[in-house]
Amino acid sequence: MEANKKIAATGLIFVVMAAVGFLFVVGPLLADIKESKARVVAAREKAGDQEARVANAREFIEFSRREIGGLEAAQAAFADGAMPLAIINWLEQAARDSGVKIEFLPAGEVNSNNEWPAIKMEMNATGNLEAVLRLADKIENSRYLMEIQSFDLELEKTMSGVSPAGQRKAAARILLKIYAKLQS
Repeated sequence: MEANKKIAATGLIFVVMAAVGFLFVVGPLLADIKESKARVVAAREKAGDQEARVANAREFIEFSRREIGGLEAAQAAFADGAMPLAIINWLEQAARDSGVKIEFLPAGEVNSNNEWPAIKMEMNATGNLEAVLRLADKIENSRYLMEIQSFDLELEKTMSGVSPAGQRKAAARILLKIYAKLQS
């Protein structure tokens, strides 16, 4: 019987050694497999994010190609704050087209505190009433982004007191706020 006990004890020691070996050899292998699986899942998610970014970039490039004309037109709506000659030339041409004589008063400064940079410009316009109103309409419908802040209109009194409305002489003092391009 003692031989049987020795065989059983040896078998038990072998099973314990096999279990310990399994824990120390196979356990870390299983943990490494689990970590590798987590890394593969994270890499797949990251690859999916990269694919989404690439798709977004392609979509943006396509959008910008379609909309570049509109963006250029929007850029042209702003006057050059450093050198507003183009806007002055446009105003003079609009006055000539309307049949109005204009005179620019000393220009205001470009303000750029907490609001969008803008040039304040003041001018006197003289002509018949219809022409002065035509000039105001051209300013309102200008390709430049501007705002009429003040429009003071004075009508010349006639001797008889009666004259066609469009033939009456008029003088207007116009204060404009012309939005400028951002300086980079």
